[in-house]
Amino acid sequence: MAFLVKLNKMNKFLLVFFISLFFIFSCGNDIKNLSDEYLLDASKGNFYSNTIKLSLEKVVRTDFKVTITPEKSGIYWIANDEEFSSGIKDYNYIIIKGNPLVVGEIYIDFDWYTYGTNMRTGKHFKKRYILKVEE
Repeated sequence: MAFLVKLNKMNKFLLVFFISLFFIFSCGNDIKNLSDEYLLDASKGNFYSNTIKLSLEKVVRTDFKVTITPEKSGIYWIANDEEFSSGIKDYNYIIIKGNPLVVGEIYIDFDWYTYGTNMRTGKHFKKRYILKVEE
């Protein structure tokens, strides 16, 4: 604290300014909200299946969330099986399937994180897929 007393007003201002900038940039929200995307159309009562590729980077399974609206739409999701490892799920590829029970739009919201590397941190993503269901 003694060194702050020795600083003149301009230096104090610059010090506070740069510390403020540091906090603004270090505490920023780095959620990547990806643009909405429409899936292939579906028909009410007919079986529907579509595979979605979420990310090029490896998705963290424990932080993966899916919300389908409306809840009782007849549509559900499963993670694809890993190609070379039986019993392990690949959350980069998600299968949307089911028999749609409602007409209109079904919203499938994904919220996931990717693993980081030694060069960068992991990322947080959000994306909405829209499934149009016709009669």
